Amino acid sequence: MRQYYRNVEVKKLFHVADNTVGSWIERARQGRNDLEIVEHEGRFFIAENERNRLLMKALVDQGKKYINSRSRKDAHPKSHLYEVYSQDQIFDIFDSIETVGELPLQYSYFDGGAKYWDKYANELAGQGIPNMLLSTIELLEKKKDFITELAKQHKRVNVIDLGVGNALPVKKLLNHLLELGVLGRYIAIDTSKSMIDIAEHNIKEWFGGRVNFEGHVRNFEYDRFGDLLKTEFFDDSNSVNLVLLFGGTLTNLHQPEDALHTIRKSMGKNDVLLYALKLDTESARRFFDVPFDTQFRMPLDLLGIEGPWYEIEKVYDAASKMRSISIRLNVTLSIQVKFGDRTRTLNIDRGDSVLIWRYWHQSARDVMNQFYDNGFDLLETSLTSDHKYVLVAASIQKSR
Repeated sequence: MRQYYRNVEVKKLFHVADNTVGSWIERARQGRNDLEIVEHEGRFFIAENERNRLLMKALVDQGKKYINSRSRKDAHPKSHLYEVYSQDQIFDIFDSIETVGELPLQYSYFDGGAKYWDKYANELAGQGIPNMLLSTIELLEKKKDFITELAKQHKRVNVIDLGVGNALPVKKLLNHLLELGVLGRYIAIDTSKSMIDIAEHNIKEWFGGRVNFEGHVRNFEYDRFGDLLKTEFFDDSNSVNLVLLFGGTLTNLHQPEDALHTIRKSMGKNDVLLYALKLDTESARRFFDVPFDTQFRMPLDLLGIEGPWYEIEKVYDAASKMRSISIRLNVTLSIQVKFGDRTRTLNIDRGDSVLIWRYWHQSARDVMNQFYDNGFDLLETSLTSDHKYVLVAASIQKSR
């Protein structure tokens, strides 16, 4: 019999946010409050007993007692917020912060964040030491024979680049397909129009008119892209689609399996998915080479969340094998945004945290199991010489 509160139950009983419940649990694990915690399947919950009920009521009362004019702040979103993000995207940001205590990472790649990422990726390209970008390019070179053989079996190879970024990882691959005379369409998919514009500029600069660039703003976590390939479906030209997912993108998502389901349902029976990521190592768990001050601060600034109102926390959680960066509020914050002719207010309590970046650490076996469990068969895998990065080639399971 279950002897703990589900987080949603605590939220409803005490009228607190999800991230408040998470904060209570984390503080209890650190010995910073007296709540009794139980572990179930690698996750921690508040034990269901009368003592904990009284303690939680006291925590709520204490929070209300100390909220005063000095600790309560009203954030004033910048007008540029409504130019950078659509109404649906603003709703998604609000809903995610309110329900799961997370500002989705993709919204840091808009506007100035996209320009910063382009600059950062170019710096990675010139480092000359192993990193995600250079290792992906190296692994694609190792896969050249595999790609050449795939091309021989079809008259045309279309490339679908999910989370395109600035397109640097795919530059040599596109050139190889051009040399083979089989490159069809190059379809770039990203939630950020700014990122797509940068990729299109780079592709035109590198290849002129030799690459047929198509950019589409979609969130491949839940937006299928199979409809973009209808021409190929009704055409007998014997084309195949090469779907790319680089940068370890799945490891940044709240629910990676949702994206894998969407990708699988968008692919054809002969299509191939190439996925690259950095594998779990002891050093990777401790190392946070993530540029907060520029890229991640951009959406916070647009929302009117000022730097002095929060502290940055960088954590590796061994139970979930997740590295994360969050902001923890040292004020109680109210953010009010417009939705057409209406307004909505988001309240974040002092002491609550908002996750802004994560990385799920995976071994090679974890990756294999994840793909198989979500309807894929692995065709090939390649490792860099230091065994820190992997490239997986997969197709959909024919039985599904």
